[in-house]
Amino acid sequence: MKRIFKIAAALIAAGSIVTLAGCGGQTPNNRVATSANWNVRTSTNVERSYVDTWKTNAEVATYKVSFSGGGNSTYSVNYDDGSYVTKFYVQDGYDWNSADIPEAYRSAEYAAETVYVYETTLSLTGAYTHTASGEKHEFSDSVTTKTLFRLADDNLQPVYSLQDIKSTTAANLSAADISKTYVEIDAVYETFYNHDCTQATVYTTEEGKQTVTSTADLKSSNGYSLFENSQLAAAVRAFTRTSGSGYLFDVFSPQSSAKQTVQAACGEATALNGEDAAQKGIIDALDAAAPYIFFDGSNGDESELEYRYNAVTLTMAAAMAGQSNTYWYSTVENSDINATRSVLLRIITPLSFGLGTLEYNLEKLELVSLG
Repeated sequence: MKRIFKIAAALIAAGSIVTLAGCGGQTPNNRVATSANWNVRTSTNVERSYVDTWKTNAEVATYKVSFSGGGNSTYSVNYDDGSYVTKFYVQDGYDWNSADIPEAYRSAEYAAETVYVYETTLSLTGAYTHTASGEKHEFSDSVTTKTLFRLADDNLQPVYSLQDIKSTTAANLSAADISKTYVEIDAVYETFYNHDCTQATVYTTEEGKQTVTSTADLKSSNGYSLFENSQLAAAVRAFTRTSGSGYLFDVFSPQSSAKQTVQAACGEATALNGEDAAQKGIIDALDAAAPYIFFDGSNGDESELEYRYNAVTLTMAAAMAGQSNTYWYSTVENSDINATRSVLLRIITPLSFGLGTLEYNLEKLELVSLG
């Protein structure tokens, strides 16, 4: 399985790249502007007025994960239908003087912060099959993540994450036997960021091994925004997704203890197709989420006014970019009456080595009490 929070990339993303010129001799400010697109009013000027709601309630989204096979002639993978669940809410008082964070990052100088929390749980089962021998390797994968990051007004900078990964990943383009088709990962990554988000410390604990500590420099000479791979879907939700627009930003991966620059290309607003079974399921999930989603696809007089989405394709900004992931978000039709809350509707994830595609489609959306 390709880990969904790990950036894969392939195609050259289309669209203009939005940047801001900096002064000579200084780091430019090329941050991606982020808005609180999960709120009814998306402006960061009023973001804190919604904090109390998110302290007591969480958005929980459930996705059905389906698989379509590829064309690798040496070996194949097959996934059973899986599930992916996200949970989004606010935590009050992230303490920068806590004994739980690395000593070098502690300081009584900084006030406790209100932060967003984004949790994800992915469950998948399946099997790799070696074509020539017919040998199979069955697996049961799970990936859970919890990421804490600042408000959109502070560019969603990460402050902490915990990733628990049990994953079976394709190993090679071709394989002489079943053992060469996959690699297994069983590790926990706990990551702390310093207050300025210019450094991260990662504690990696692989199954049966002692914890290893690494430190990464996160400074950007280009002045890009920084997000962590486990919060990526939540970060892109906050982008302004005008058709043809594009953005560059940095993504930190605790697995490699390194950051890479990623390019986002935004597509035009497109109506969900009720004739397509998977998209009809998304429409039904949005309809059922009322009153949290308070636009039902019509304007009340039976004229056709459909749910729309913007597709965002993410690609590594590198010569060997790899595959590209595509995320669908409900269109922000009105930033002052944001009826569909920029909800993540679908993820399309091509697998490496021509093994097929995983697709995540929204199945259920709820606002649940944290009480």
